[in-house]
Amino acid sequence: MSADEAEPEELLTPEGNEAEERCPICERPNAPGACDTCEHFFGCCWDGEILWSSEFDEFDMIWSDLLSKIEEIGSDSPNKLRNARRRFKGTDAFSAALQLAHGEASASEALMKLVEFQHGRTIETDGMLSGSGFSIYLADRAPFREFVENVLALVNSLLE
Repeated sequence: MSADEAEPEELLTPEGNEAEERCPICERPNAPGACDTCEHFFGCCWDGEILWSSEFDEFDMIWSDLLSKIEEIGSDSPNKLRNARRRFKGTDAFSAALQLAHGEASASEALMKLVEFQHGRTIETDGMLSGSGFSIYLADRAPFREFVENVLALVNSLLE
């Protein structure tokens, strides 16, 4: 049987391969390095930075805009920040995002603190390129999307 005719299960990474792990949500074998992942796979967090995630890349741009806007406003326009606080009062995600942005947290740091990811096993490497990391998974993308929308709304409110 050729690779084209093989069943999907036969194309999965063989058991025992260190590059494979099971999704903590659906138990599907995943091999992120081979781009063979389930729908719950969000990306990898390596040395505190999120990698291999197009959704994160989009959020990273929005977060950078927020940090730039807060830096630009600085102490020149505290009213803009006060108005934004009033507008989003009671929104936990807003308060947390604003606090992290004031502390100039990276987009990866903010996302890892404010979105409840499930983690794969931690992998550590030695040598000159040493580091550690793990795959991150989301059972439901809605809270992530809501958080992104809140941050975008915050950026837009600071532009007004």
